[in-house]
Amino acid sequence: MSRAAGAGTAGGERADVVVVGGGMAGLTAAHTLTRHGLRPVVLEAGDDVGGLVAAGTVGGLEIDLGAEAFALRRPEVATLARELGLAVEQPAGGSWVWSPAGGGHAVPIPAESILGIPGRPDAPEVLRALGPDGAARAAQDAELDPAVGADAPDLATLVRARMGEAVLTRLVGPIAGGIHNADPADLAVDSVAPGLRAALAAHGSLAAAVRALRAAAPPGAAIATTVGGLFRLPRALAAAVVAAGG
Repeated sequence: MSRAAGAGTAGGERADVVVVGGGMAGLTAAHTLTRHGLRPVVLEAGDDVGGLVAAGTVGGLEIDLGAEAFALRRPEVATLARELGLAVEQPAGGSWVWSPAGGGHAVPIPAESILGIPGRPDAPEVLRALGPDGAARAAQDAELDPAVGADAPDLATLVRARMGEAVLTRLVGPIAGGIHNADPADLAVDSVAPGLRAALAAHGSLAAAVRALRAAAPPGAAIATTVGGLFRLPRALAAAVVAAGG
């Protein structure tokens, strides 16, 4: 890795592979290469590793400034963290999102939701986030033909067609965008919400699809993080690469 990132090939020895970028993808690739007996060098232009899994100091505490959690839908991240000696924990409380409705305030993320898509548009927290008009438009999802939005290639198009602009901008945009660091218009439905399209066809509405998928999911929070901050994960990866001779 670059000197700025805090690592390099031991003693300046020749590397087998050059990895460009010390974000999570680059670090994971380098870590995998060391497991196959190769010596990678990771080139990182920034002052720290991790890319979007960034840290900063606020009030004397080092905290996550980028991604702060990962989805538990697949086990790979949690498994990797534990292999690196990091403890993994799930949030004990609820999560909140900022809503501009009524002059702006924080509202709890709907308990029965996927990427901010509410499973119950009439829930109090949904009404609080969307306002009466937005919640009424979201409820129209139940009256629409199941074919409406069914072929939408991206999350934004699907949500806008089924539940309206308020759900997209006040819930899905902040939540899905925060998780994936991307505009919902750039998120493929089948990639970020596998099974949602099939559930829409089977249950007739987007809200019913969300309820069905949530009912089938394991109990507990759908996300987790590493104790002390998710930024510890890329740093542990970098340390493991260096320890293995990278």
